[in-house]
Amino acid sequence: MADTIRIFNGRDDPKPNGDRSPVNIGLYQALERLLFSLSESTVIVYAVLLLSAIALLDHLTGYEIAFSVFYVAPVTLAAWRAKRSIVLLICLLSSTVWGMVDYTSGHEYSNNLILLWNSIVRLFFFVIIALLLANLREKMRMLDRLARTDPLTGALNGRAFLELAGREIEQARRYGGSFTLLFIDLDNFKRVNDTCGHAAGDDLIRAVVESLRGSLRATDIIGRIGGDEFAVWLSHSAGGEARETVQRLQRAVAEAVSRVGCPTTMSIGAVSVPRIRPDLTPDILLKKADELMYRVKNDSKNGLLMESFED
Repeated sequence: MADTIRIFNGRDDPKPNGDRSPVNIGLYQALERLLFSLSESTVIVYAVLLLSAIALLDHLTGYEIAFSVFYVAPVTLAAWRAKRSIVLLICLLSSTVWGMVDYTSGHEYSNNLILLWNSIVRLFFFVIIALLLANLREKMRMLDRLARTDPLTGALNGRAFLELAGREIEQARRYGGSFTLLFIDLDNFKRVNDTCGHAAGDDLIRAVVESLRGSLRATDIIGRIGGDEFAVWLSHSAGGEARETVQRLQRAVAEAVSRVGCPTTMSIGAVSVPRIRPDLTPDILLKKADELMYRVKNDSKNGLLMESFED
């Protein structure tokens, strides 16, 4: 099994191309990150404070100026982040506060039961909106997961992997730390499909990802880049430590694929980064690891070639 480690300065690495750029974050993802960076209790407090501010403005401006649309805002905030029981309480609170403001602002009714009826109607209105938003949130999360994951293995797809790798680089750039990127290609995978069938090939792909996932830490990242190509991000690991991890992965994958019935080997290119460089991007790392992998494949296959970025 080939196993080589060398060091280079990486100064003539190509610039990233547009096809492998990290995914631009959409409005939905930005909202998700913002809200889920806060605890549920914090979001509830914000919803109550927002409701209080709306109620105060509604009271000060009088009943002639409509504020109905603004009362939806705290319900929306809670529906996107909080549990359903909490959301229903926010709906009840919003309809009650709205009714109290309507009553204290001087709006006169021929019968007080009208005020009660309006509050009940508003409550149902808020509940319907909250349920629709909660269902929309779940649908969008499901679509987001489908857009970011490989349907066969559940691993990240290539674009999602690069996005997370970009975040890891920014974290390392800000706080320091080492990491290693692996590019893995299964040797002679086409022969597996031809001799054992595509179902066995799918089983083999799933076995590889499961063995990788079972051998890595929760902070590491696995992505399926192509049909039989995978990328692995080893956080806080470089040099000899990363090499030991890769060798452990090789053994784990070899044991897993042997149980499938059509075993294969792996050609691995690894780029180790003991210290972050200002110009480093996921594209540069992935391209270099890809090149190293192809050098292993063109040499003898079933091996590892690791190179280290140095300042």
